[in-house]
This record gives sequence, structure tokens and C-alpha cells, in this order.
Amino acid sequence: MSQFQLALWIAHPVLQLIVAAVMYRRKLHRSFPVFFAYVVSQILIFSIVFPVYRYGSYPHFFYVYWVCAAISLALGFKVIHEIFLDIFRPYHTLKDLGSVLFKWSGLVMLLVAVVVAAASPSGDQDPLVQSVLTVQRCVSMSSSTGTSNTATLFMRPARHSQRSRASTRSSASRSSARTWLPRFSHKKTS
Repeated sequence: MSQFQLALWIAHPVLQLIVAAVMYRRKLHRSFPVFFAYVVSQILIFSIVFPVYRYGSYPHFFYVYWVCAAISLALGFKVIHEIFLDIFRPYHTLKDLGSVLFKWSGLVMLLVAVVVAAASPSGDQDPLVQSVLTVQRCVSMSSSTGTSNTATLFMRPARHSQRSRASTRSSASRSSARTWLPRFSHKKTS
């Protein structure tokens, strides 16, 4: 491992430690407890994965990495939910509906991951890798499309006409589809 790669590995938790310290100092950990837990967990995950990568064997690193990736993924989904709840705080009905939808979408993502892992040929990839990657793609897609749709939903009507909002929404959906659909349709070639 080169010095540059080592610096990149170490810079990530150092920057997250700074974010966690600033959040704690400004008492933002009370407003966003899930995000704070996510940042702290990323630091802890680094402290587990990095030594295993440097000094452990590949099989140990493989399973430690993918289990930690699954934990990180679950917390990342909860961070998206926390942001959603914060955005819709003034709208109680939408917040309640969104919470139910988030729980169901999380369950559907897990079911899709299990089905993909079970249905994939045994020689392609480890089932743990298949399921984590599938859920990761689902969370990434819901995060990117949810952010663009929320941004277009809250555009000020005084500045933008209904027509321009519709065109912005459709272009954001098209760009998300162009970005993520090829990843879902990718098949491993032998």
C-alpha cells in the first residue's frame, strides 16, 4: 500500500471525527442522533476493518468488511429516514405516511436482497456480497431520487411555474434513471 493510499484510508475517519466533535460541541447530536451514530459507527468500523486489512488474512477481511458494510448500510438508510422526518416536521400527516412507507420500503429492500442472493448462481459471488450490494443500490437510488424529488417539490411557486417544476422533476428522474438503471441490469460475464 502506497503512502497516498494510506493517507486516504486515514483521512476518512479523521474527517468524520472532526464532524462528530463539531456536532457534539454544537449539541447537534441531540437534533440528529441517527446521523451522529452513523458518523461514530464509521469511525468504529474503520478501527475494526483497517487493522484486519493490514494485518489479517483475506478471508477474515472479506467477512469483516461485508458485515460492517451491512451495518453501515442499515444506519445509512436510517439517516435518510431521519432527514425525511426533519424535512416533513411541519407536515404531521406526511411525516406519518412517510414513516410507514420507509418501513415498508426497508422491508421490501431486504426481501429483494434475499431473493437476489438466493436466486443467483452459486459460482458468481458470495450471497452476503450479493445481498449487501443489492440493498446498497436500492438505498442509493432511493436517496438520489428522493433528494431530487423533495427539492423539486419544495420549489417556491412564486418563482417557478408549474410547467418548469414538472420539467425539472422529469429531468431529475431521467438523470437518476440513466445513472442507476445500468447498474441494476449489469450481469457478470464469465
